[in-house]
Amino acid sequence: MMQAQKTPAKLKHYTLAALCLACAALAPQAVRALPDFYWEEPIRLSKGQGAYPQAFRSGQNVLAIWQESAAATGGGTAWISAASYAPDGTWTNADRFIGPLPWRGEGAAPVLFSAASDTNGTIAVAAVSGDASITVHLSKNSGHSFTQSAAIALPEPLVAPRIFPRSGGGWYLFAARGGEGSLSMLLSVSEDGYTWSPFRVFLEDEQTFRLSFLPTVAPYGQGDVVVFQSTAGGTRGSYQLYARSTSDGGASWSYPARISTFLDSERRARTPASADEVDNQVPHLSRIGGALWLTWQRRVGSENEQVFAMQLSDELVPDTESLQRVSSGQAACSEPRLYELDGAPAISWSENRGSGRVFTAVLDGLFWDDEDLSLRSGSGGAFVRVLYANKQLWAFWQSGSGTATSVQALTPDSSVIAPNLTASDFTPGVASRASRASFRWNAPSDSSGILGYAYAWSRDPASEPEENIMRTVSATRLSLDAPEDGT
Repeated sequence: MMQAQKTPAKLKHYTLAALCLACAALAPQAVRALPDFYWEEPIRLSKGQGAYPQAFRSGQNVLAIWQESAAATGGGTAWISAASYAPDGTWTNADRFIGPLPWRGEGAAPVLFSAASDTNGTIAVAAVSGDASITVHLSKNSGHSFTQSAAIALPEPLVAPRIFPRSGGGWYLFAARGGEGSLSMLLSVSEDGYTWSPFRVFLEDEQTFRLSFLPTVAPYGQGDVVVFQSTAGGTRGSYQLYARSTSDGGASWSYPARISTFLDSERRARTPASADEVDNQVPHLSRIGGALWLTWQRRVGSENEQVFAMQLSDELVPDTESLQRVSSGQAACSEPRLYELDGAPAISWSENRGSGRVFTAVLDGLFWDDEDLSLRSGSGGAFVRVLYANKQLWAFWQSGSGTATSVQALTPDSSVIAPNLTASDFTPGVASRASRASFRWNAPSDSSGILGYAYAWSRDPASEPEENIMRTVSATRLSLDAPEDGT
């Protein structure tokens, strides 16, 4: 800041501090169709190799959790890290609050953790700690810190933990058990996240459901419903989707009912003869606007997987009138995830175009309105997770490939660089007899662009501009009257 020195003569003193210019951007509006959200430049969250981001709301905060890995011969070590964003955009890290977690295998590390949030804002993270146990870690302060609440001993090696909140309080924890030509699910239940029941087989008829995994849970009636994928019943070995419900906190479950029993109206090179020929994978459930929504990957034969969505009725019957393909059909899609945007269902997913593209879509009336977030962020990837919080969109995804991946964050635009003012017809700090002062500036760079400027012209260096546009973005000069002495 430059300031003029006072002189005995009655001359006017102009300083650059006397004129305060503020850049202004349009505020996002809460509408159903994807609006003009504004973003900061994407930032890298992971310090080392990062992958598999998850995202949740906890109170007013947005929380991202991801896995970091270091590969070695025949395996490697992994850690779990988190970042918690406050509504004003400030954020704190919980670096590697879980780990080290050993893993075996070649190439990239497998997914070793799962995370979820309940209606009270508690965050639970479950992580596989070798072959001996799965540890559970809780945060009750929006992810600023985590405490290990349990170490569940494993009767045998289990993988792929998936944790979900339970209606009425408590948690479900699923894990996968591999066998010769089989993959089954086991379940443990907790009332509080600290004491857990022993793992038990979730599907008693393991001969019928020999390959069953990827459960997803949502509130249903007075309890919960689980949807999972399995090869049971498919005449061509396709994956189908099944549902089980509980009304007693997971003590007992209904018999698995197949829900992918329908054909769709998509035009294809080959029309399937029955629903058994349609492959359905990676389901995700969410209750939005009082309705139970389901999204998943769907394909026939060797065609690209596409993102579909529909509602399930109160009887867990597919509402085929709401069935729609959400993605464009131009590439293979993966990892669809539901979230709520201003009361409407919205979905995020990734596509394998180029280095990977990340998309989101919101149901606008009868149709899905999609947006390529890669175009806004300048980068793409996989495992995208999108949240709508505080009237803003937040997106997190994995970029790169193999063992050279990182976790990226696309957060709402909450900052702007002030223009750098330059005096046009006076010298700062030097007295002048002129009755006007002129200034010029260059538009600062901004990830969202700049709509215009506001300014305050005052003898008080602490004065602030009003929050309204006073000059358009094309303006780079300004002249103002200076009728009295000032600094």
